[in-house]
Amino acid sequence: MLSLMGFLYSRENLFRLSTVETINGSPELREQIETKLLPLYGRPLFSLSLAGLESSIVRIPEVESVRIMRIWPDKLVVDVVEKEPVALEFREGKLHFVSHDNSSIGVLDRPISRPLLVGFEGASIDLRREVLEWLRKEQTSEFQSTLEMGIWDLTTLTLLSSREGLSLKFSELDLEIEISLSQFSEKWNRVLSSYHALRARNILATKMSIIRPNRVFIYRSRELQKSESGINLKELVRRTRNEKPQVR
Repeated sequence: MLSLMGFLYSRENLFRLSTVETINGSPELREQIETKLLPLYGRPLFSLSLAGLESSIVRIPEVESVRIMRIWPDKLVVDVVEKEPVALEFREGKLHFVSHDNSSIGVLDRPISRPLLVGFEGASIDLRREVLEWLRKEQTSEFQSTLEMGIWDLTTLTLLSSREGLSLKFSELDLEIEISLSQFSEKWNRVLSSYHALRARNILATKMSIIRPNRVFIYRSRELQKSESGINLKELVRRTRNEKPQVR
């Protein structure tokens, strides 16, 4: 009995939390997490609920995921994955970093190259998350080699007033792309194919539009080109609303 009591007493006193180490994440986030865990210092390490602590930390807006490990006799190690900003947006008069799940993860305090969201104020949460998730995937895909210009050149992403599509503006090529939200990925791939076809012929487009089903519109300075399943390279003279296009 005395030996059991001695064991329990030593366990209570020896295995108490005295150190928290956070790995990964920015210095600011690591400091925030370690400050959050300060009240736990001195508590028995075996009595701490790791799942409960992880649930608490993942509610921090900047945290994507977290894993906490006990290191005996007196230490917790917090392995955190920080959310990455995929876009910028003005919220309450300030320019915010926005993550793929529509969370604000801070106010812009340094120059950063991310597309600016415009016209999304009244959009549904589901729509916003869908667009932001697409941006996140493009930033981690082969977007740069596919389009031969980095995602960082995507300067503005505007939700059209009709809310049926998006307008994407790129800086280096002075290119604007309009694309409808229905079957978005399929139409985006079609835009890329059209872009490659133009590049192969050394044609520089100023605007590409695929709002209407199965039609890619290619705009240049003096003409409009329409394609059902590819690219029509006939040059068309700009026309008024009631005139038919004339083939030059």
